[in-house]
Amino acid sequence: MKVEHLTPKHYQFLKDKYTHLYELKMEWAVPELISSLVSDHIRRVAEEMDYSQYMREIGKEDIATAPIDIKN
Repeated sequence: MKVEHLTPKHYQFLKDKYTHLYELKMEWAVPELISSLVSDHIRRVAEEMDYSQYMREIGKEDIATAPIDIKN
């Protein structure tokens, strides 16, 4: 699956979570590096997802408004 297939809410959720995690792990990193790492991480996550299954799941209920919370 491609990143473009993610719903805007899911994309924003992943972006916020990974930005937070990378900023905690790499306090020394410049914002451009964090942004690049986050983008790459989201791309890799999306590539591992099955597009048809994702579409079925978001069609069943409004998962986009309640993504699974990742513990920090």
